[in-house]
Amino acid sequence: MKTTDESAAQRMHILYIVYWGVLEPLGQALVVPPLLRCAAAGLRVTLVTFEKPHHLADRTAMEKNRRQLRAAGIKWLPLKYHQRPTAPATAYDIAHGVARSLLLTLRHRPTMVHGRTYVGGIIGSLASRVLRRPFIFHGEGFWPDEKVDSGCWAKGSWVHRTTQRQEKKMFRRADAVIVLSDVAHNIVGKWRAARPPASTVTVPSCVNLEEFRPAPEPLPQLQNQSAACPLVYVGSLGGRYRLDQMAHFLKMARREMPSTRLTIYSHSDPEMIRSQLQQCDVEDGWWSLEYLPHDRLPQALLAQSAGLHFLTPGINACVGSPTKIGEYWACGLPTVVSSGMGDIDTIVRRERVGVVVETDTDDACTQAARELRLLLEDRELPQRCRRAAEQYYSLEQGVQTQLQLYRWVAQQDRSSGEKAPLKTYLQTPSAGDNFSD
Repeated sequence: MKTTDESAAQRMHILYIVYWGVLEPLGQALVVPPLLRCAAAGLRVTLVTFEKPHHLADRTAMEKNRRQLRAAGIKWLPLKYHQRPTAPATAYDIAHGVARSLLLTLRHRPTMVHGRTYVGGIIGSLASRVLRRPFIFHGEGFWPDEKVDSGCWAKGSWVHRTTQRQEKKMFRRADAVIVLSDVAHNIVGKWRAARPPASTVTVPSCVNLEEFRPAPEPLPQLQNQSAACPLVYVGSLGGRYRLDQMAHFLKMARREMPSTRLTIYSHSDPEMIRSQLQQCDVEDGWWSLEYLPHDRLPQALLAQSAGLHFLTPGINACVGSPTKIGEYWACGLPTVVSSGMGDIDTIVRRERVGVVVETDTDDACTQAARELRLLLEDRELPQRCRRAAEQYYSLEQGVQTQLQLYRWVAQQDRSSGEKAPLKTYLQTPSAGDNFSD
């Protein structure tokens, strides 16, 4: 005979839809780790993803991830991602995602639908209406504004205004919302003024702190201007990810620390990266480029002194939560960031875990390079960076917030009277607790 807890755990079934692939870096960093922990806490999870064609063709990697998810009790439906022509391809993916999600869950309907990313949110919103289940919208910044910041769309254009209206509608109508930063929380909270404040929570792009750890023997501090200062950048480049500003900082940093060199770990087009760096007068011997699977990244970061991240200024830079920042800090590395990044700017300055490049000028880059050189002489710097990662980017903390939100949403759906306050469900479970009611 089943216990009450076992029956309750079976009722808590999450249909999780994201417009990323499990095999791409974002899937490996931001989707798989939290869902494995949700499954370990007792939830039933059905995961729908959109995999790039070359990932679907990698049968070894697909089977490896399938086995990992199956072992955790996660049902995975990998659909093919279609890129071109853009609008018809995305429309097809939305229709395909809704249809397959419904077929997968009509027999055992989920407790709620979790839609992550803009397109994942549209699919999740439509599926939740058909299934008559609560909908959680997990926004990754503000996607229409990201397209503007990337130079893909003109600000105020028809496509920008149309997608922006749809995004705001999802934020307003969702039963609950997850955002990446406190800045985003303040903005979205105003849009959701008619909803309970407890229905909007902040979950940054969390990092597995067990995998990303500082080196047992930290790199020696800089003793003079000629000491080596290896810099690193991780992730996509081009568009709103400003390779030109990064190149500018590298040139000014080499004036302060002549042995400075940049290592780039990216899956972006190597020819585009090489061409842009050449246009910025960056010599070939000053940098290197490599693509690393996500599981090899923690070890690679241990050979570096500081991590870079430069974004085009705009609302999306303010509301985001770059995964790479948490990964840098978790490995004891300070960050060099462009200004206008909302929560990140505040944390960098308050915790003294990096430098902010105020403007893209010689003077500002030189000043930031000098600040970095002085910061790297601080023997307490790696410990401060690690503490910042633990405080602001902890995967365990993010998962707990997500689990608590699931429980609260389920309670609201079950309640016929007054809604229970979220604080009732925000008690931190003990180590032995199972998420099962």
